[in-house]
Amino acid sequence: MEGLIFKHVKRGSDYRVDGLGTAQAADVIRDGDCVVVYKSCDGRIWVRKREEFLDGRFEEVTDGRKT
Repeated sequence: MEGLIFKHVKRGSDYRVDGLGTAQAADVIRDGDCVVVYKSCDGRIWVRKREEFLDGRFEEVTDGRKT
């Protein structure tokens, strides 16, 4: 997934996946959960559980855009 571009379905904004990581948290994201680390065009870095990222909220962009 690293380097792929995804579009947020509701917002229409693009995000580049920077990689996968392992969460260390005590609440909604649990210690050991696999997370997707992704970056918006404004440079903000986001982390979301892999299951949520791949549940239809984001779609891979396949129109030739580069990272």
